[in-house]
Amino acid sequence: ISLFTMNLRKINIPFISVFLIFFMGQSCSSPKPGVYTNDQIPAGKRSDFHELNTQLFDGLKANDPKSLSLIFSQDMIDRHYTLKQVETISNHIKEGAYTLMDEYYLVNKRKGNDTIKVTGRNINDHNLVIDAETPEMYLALFGQKSIPNQWMVSVIYCKLSYGWKVVLMDINPYTKNGKTSPELYELAKDKYTKHYLVDALNL
Repeated sequence: ISLFTMNLRKINIPFISVFLIFFMGQSCSSPKPGVYTNDQIPAGKRSDFHELNTQLFDGLKANDPKSLSLIFSQDMIDRHYTLKQVETISNHIKEGAYTLMDEYYLVNKRKGNDTIKVTGRNINDHNLVIDAETPEMYLALFGQKSIPNQWMVSVIYCKLSYGWKVVLMDINPYTKNGKTSPELYELAKDKYTKHYLVDALNL
């Protein structure tokens, strides 16, 4: 009996080790190629991305390029207009805090343009065209709340050889008087049909 037990231990320990290594490898591997939106993003990945977002906006709020250099790609650091972008976003944060609106995790099979169709938003349906440069990418869109004239911050992270880094960041108007551009356009058409031409032109 003691000999049988000893042999069983010799068999089981390597088997368990191999099983654990296999399981860890499976759990750490990237998902299948495709676009994962919001809740579809694997929980572990999503948590990591949100930590990056927190680090990003802490630096933006403080207008602190030095701390942001830790999560910016080298190209971002080298671009002459990055400092101006950081300052602009920092100023808009004072008008209204930013919240995450949408996020997309892209696992790319090949390089080239990838189109994400955003539906279910009625008049605000739209397409996002992403230039797939690396096998894994993350796109986050941040909007402001509680103010009528909102600005949107868009951020693209790529998984580079030296980690997940911000490779592109931009800020653009998102709403005017609480309405998006498609909503304003519909209002303008309505005013035009009623012959309120000045109002239509202003909208």
